[in-house]
This record gives sequence, C-alpha cells and structure tokens, in this order.
Amino acid sequence: MTSAPPCPIDDRSTVGSLTRRAMGEAGTGIALLALVAVFTLAAPKFATTGNFTNIATEITLNTMLAVGLTFVILVGGIDLSVGSVMALSAVVAGDVLTRLG
Repeated sequence: MTSAPPCPIDDRSTVGSLTRRAMGEAGTGIALLALVAVFTLAAPKFATTGNFTNIATEITLNTMLAVGLTFVILVGGIDLSVGSVMALSAVVAGDVLTRLG
C-alpha cells in the first residue's frame, strides 16, 4: 500500500518551489518597484509626472526593437543584425532630413 501524498501547503519544499517560481516570474517587476522606491526616497523629484513622461519617451525606441526581436527569437530565426539595421536606418533618416531641410 502507498500512503497518501502530503498536502502541498504543509510540504516545505513545495512552498519553497512556489516561492522560487513566483520570484522567477515576478522578480523583474519587484526589482523595478524596489528601484523606483529607492530613487524616490533618494531624490523626491524622481516620482513626478514629468520625469515618468520623460522616461517613457526615452525608452520607446528600445521597447519597439525589443518587441520585434522577441518575435524573431520566438519563431527561431535568431537575427543579431537588428542593431546594425537600426543604425543604418538612423543614418539614412538623418541624411534625408538634412537634405530636405
């Protein structure tokens, strides 16, 4: 005869594995909130609407590149030339804008 499996709540290894899994899934978000709290305490003007708007404006290009590259990696076509294409596009766009005035 086999004994009944222990209840997951009473099993410390299961609770530990649940904690590790939760930290693995939410760890980045928790770290971000901790950084915002530290920076807000260190510099009270950090948590202003203007600063958050500035941060959101500055990260848009990297966010778009990261989302696009995520799809490329998910389908298995790992392409490391994304940075080179971005640099070439920036140079061409700068040249066009300079020539057009």
